[in-house]
Order: sequence, then C-alpha cells, then structure tokens
Amino acid sequence: MGAKVMYTTIDSVYFKNMLIGAYQLFQQKYEILNQLNVFPVPDGDTGNNMLNTLKSMYSMIADVDPSEPIGIMAEKASAGAIMGARGNSGVILSQIIHGISRGLHGKTTASCGQMSKAFQYGILYAYRSVTKPVEGTILSVARGIAKGTREVIRTETDFSKILEASITCGNEALAKTPEQLQILKDANVVDAGGQGLIFFLMGCLNGLTGKVEKIDIEVKPVISRLEAKGEQFSIEYPYCTEFIISPCKLPAKEVRKRLEAWGESMIVAEGDNLIKVHI
Repeated sequence: MGAKVMYTTIDSVYFKNMLIGAYQLFQQKYEILNQLNVFPVPDGDTGNNMLNTLKSMYSMIADVDPSEPIGIMAEKASAGAIMGARGNSGVILSQIIHGISRGLHGKTTASCGQMSKAFQYGILYAYRSVTKPVEGTILSVARGIAKGTREVIRTETDFSKILEASITCGNEALAKTPEQLQILKDANVVDAGGQGLIFFLMGCLNGLTGKVEKIDIEVKPVISRLEAKGEQFSIEYPYCTEFIISPCKLPAKEVRKRLEAWGESMIVAEGDNLIKVHI
C-alpha cells in the first residue's frame, strides 16, 4: 500500500483535473437531470443546459498549460462557463464557477482553506445572480452545502475531504427539495439543478482523486407523470431569452432593476467586464 495522498495544496494541475472530472461526469449523467426537470418549466433540458455550460468551460481550459497560476486557470474556466451558459441552471452554475474564480484571483496555488473559501464564494455569487431565489432549487442545495461544511472547513486540511463533506451535506439538502417546492413533490422528484450541483462536486472529487463513484439514480420520465396528475402549467412569459452585453460597465444590480418587469426567472450573471442575462 502506498502512502495516502493528501490534497492540502491545490495547484493548476489538480484544479484543471477537477473541472475536467466535472465535465466528464456530466457527459455520462446529463440525461438523468433532463428527466428530473420540472421547475421552473418542465422542458426536460436542465442536463443539456448544464452540460453545455461545462463544455464551453472545458473548451477554454483544455489547452491551458497546467504550469499557469491557478488564478489564470480559474479565470479561463469562468469566461468559458459564462459564455456558454444555457438556461436557468446553466447560468447559475456559471456563476458558481465565476465565484470560485474570484476567490482564486491572483493566486499561484491555493491552500485547502483558500480553496474552500473560493467554493463558498461560488455559492454567494450564485445567490446574488438570481432576482427572486426560490426555495427547493439549486440555491437551497448550495446553501445547504455552505452551511453544512462551515465547521469542517475550519479544521480540515485535505480538500478531497471537504468535497466529500460538501456532497454529503448537498445530498441532505437535495432530499428536502420536494418538501420545499410543491411541483417537485407532485412529480415525486428532487430538484434537477440541485442534483446537477452535486454531480458537479462529485465530478470535481473524481477528477481530483481519480476515485470514480458509481452513481445510480432511478428516474422515471417526469413529464408523463405530471400529465397523469392533470397538472396545469401557467406560463405567462413563454419565451426564454438569453444575451450577453460585452463590454459592460453597468453593475448587475442596475441591469436587474431595469429588466425586472420584463419577465420572470431572471438571472443576471456577472463575468469579467460582461453581463449575461437569462429571462
């Protein structure tokens, strides 16, 4: 038996492996998320949206030299994620990646504590991007992770252990989503975006440690179940619109205020000198 590897310092090689691990896991699992997708609209594309976001992120980091500082790697990942972000959950995921990048800004490598803080930053950015946060969604899972890992982060020096704790806390928060959002309860599913966030963390852990967890989630197609219950969907604003303003000098807060009356499910995501809007 070799000595156990401790992930106390995360450099660009480790970080790149984490992000690639997340992308690879999504390639295998995105269909599960499509089948879980009932909120805000049961259009079965959450998996595709999150996968496309990570694919765009991957295209930006694939050729980055791993000897680059971690801050540069994170910046490229963030730019790719925001440019390619699709749909509600994809844009929120891009904000998590953007927040991680802000937390790693200017760093060559990151200690376990700094890395944990960067991930907490990611959750903060995700929250800030959503105009009207709804409980029982990816944000509830993100908050559960932030809250549940607060203690562990103070003492743990191995980042793989932090990721394991995040996944455990995330799963606990995810299990509660049907109690928080009636439509999930009616369809008998957990939130698709929340499940996607846990896949993201699992993929990061796989990429970091090379340990691949087997994930088996039984999902019956959602849409037919909802139709069987005679669910009615009222969609006042039927069109999903996304655009990027670049370069953008306006603060996100200002953009939110101006667009609020134009639709619903609005997310205003910040990048470096750009704003991405989903409404």
